[in-house]
Amino acid sequence: MKFLRDKRQNDDVTSPVLVSVFAHHTDELAKVQHPKELWDLCAAIALRHCNKHNKRRQRGFARGAVLPIGTAREGGSAGAAPQYDVADVQPTPEANAAQSELHQSCRDLIDQCEQMLTDQDGPRSARRLGVLGLHLEGKSRQEIAQALNTSVPTVDRDLFEIRAVLWKLFKAKNEDEVQ
Repeated sequence: MKFLRDKRQNDDVTSPVLVSVFAHHTDELAKVQHPKELWDLCAAIALRHCNKHNKRRQRGFARGAVLPIGTAREGGSAGAAPQYDVADVQPTPEANAAQSELHQSCRDLIDQCEQMLTDQDGPRSARRLGVLGLHLEGKSRQEIAQALNTSVPTVDRDLFEIRAVLWKLFKAKNEDEVQ
């Protein structure tokens, strides 16, 4: 058999093929009538096996080098691969400040949206405020409809109108910041 890998690793192709033939292809093995059919079966399994490993290897190259993570070992050999510590998972003060500013900006937009919805006609505005509050809690459209004793299309319509109000407020805020 021609070596598909390094000649020192010649059993890397043949032994998995033989294991696969006896472990997973016994029904096909029972149908073999001629030695050529056995070679065809083994060749097909070998190709699938090699393709599977080639795809894994290509995905590994696409992901980049694999680096060991952990602390450096004392007394390690000079030729050993370096080990790297995990980066600090705490956000930087700048990231915290940006997140806080973004959160406050979103909260201001939502407060303005709630004010605009309250200024609209009575029962619809109360329902829309409820839809907005439940949506911000992460509830699904079906859960919102059930909680407010209304239909899902009504919740969809309210969400559409709430998004329109938020979009109008967002555009107005951005225009003010540009000027």
